[in-house]
Amino acid sequence: MFYGIYLPIFLSYIAISVLGLLNLYVFNKDLFIYQLVFFVISIVLYLLFSLLPQQFYKKTAFIVYIINLVLLLMVFILGEITRGSTRWISLGVVNIQPSELIKLTLILVLALVLTNKTKKYLDLKSFLFSLLVFIPSFILVFLQPDLGTSLVLLAIFALLVFYSGVKLSYVATLFLVLALASGPIWTNLKDYQKDRIVSFVNPTLDPLGAGYNALQSQIAIGSGGVFGKGLGAGSQSHLGFLPENTTDFAFAGFSEEWGVFGSLLLISLYFIILFSLLFLFTSVTNYYSRYIILGVMTVFWVHVFINIGMNVGIVPVTGIPLPFFSYGGSAFLALSIMLGLVNSVAKHKQLI
Repeated sequence: MFYGIYLPIFLSYIAISVLGLLNLYVFNKDLFIYQLVFFVISIVLYLLFSLLPQQFYKKTAFIVYIINLVLLLMVFILGEITRGSTRWISLGVVNIQPSELIKLTLILVLALVLTNKTKKYLDLKSFLFSLLVFIPSFILVFLQPDLGTSLVLLAIFALLVFYSGVKLSYVATLFLVLALASGPIWTNLKDYQKDRIVSFVNPTLDPLGAGYNALQSQIAIGSGGVFGKGLGAGSQSHLGFLPENTTDFAFAGFSEEWGVFGSLLLISLYFIILFSLLFLFTSVTNYYSRYIILGVMTVFWVHVFINIGMNVGIVPVTGIPLPFFSYGGSAFLALSIMLGLVNSVAKHKQLI
């Protein structure tokens, strides 16, 4: 403990951010400046939300969630279309992405709803209420379209509801509904999303099209060897072969220059955060706190697994950023607030 800060998480968070900034400086110095500003703001937000008591989050959960839903609706009215998706609202100097914040607000509301259950197992009323909370956010994000964030929201809902003691009959019914909806969902996917899923099964079917990103990412990672090619010496990244080397495939660019050694260092820092979250989860006795920590742990696990997974070719490309490493202000801020929220739980429960 250091002045109420849980050091394993905080120091890992800072270390990942510094590595991400260094990686961004090598690839795009203009974006580096923006990310540096977001990094400073994020630390302030982390510390601020660490100070707020749990009661504050309980009182404001539904309010901030409704505001977030309104912002998601405004995306369709005021949002700018980028690469076939409408996800950002322009505020002049910066753009905000409400879909990044909805992960946090959904956790807060579900934690409140599930904590207020009256029985050991989740009754039908509580299950339907939690489903009613989840569905609007999921649909609004899916329609942007943002398949990656939709999957994160689904994971948050599924794990929190499962932990609450949901009956198998409810789960079976939900899976049946999802199975029946899979046809319409596939039909409503954008062509590029379908191509990504097909290319995941066999990227060599279209190596210059849908499978190009995944193949170039694997080539970049493989060419880095054990110790990498050195800062600024990555041929795949700097010669324009590796796409999105500051966002979706920042990990591949980093691996090419830092090698297996650097990749394992970065992954180890994420595991420190995840294991620290798991430790805090098992240490608290208050269910509301447990739901919050479980929700945040789910977000980080899904982000890290899917982003690194798509870089190495074990999951389809979905556009999920690597926490504190990929370029993106909204994700940086939202994830920092989540960790600040966890620190608040640990601090006020005197776990640190």
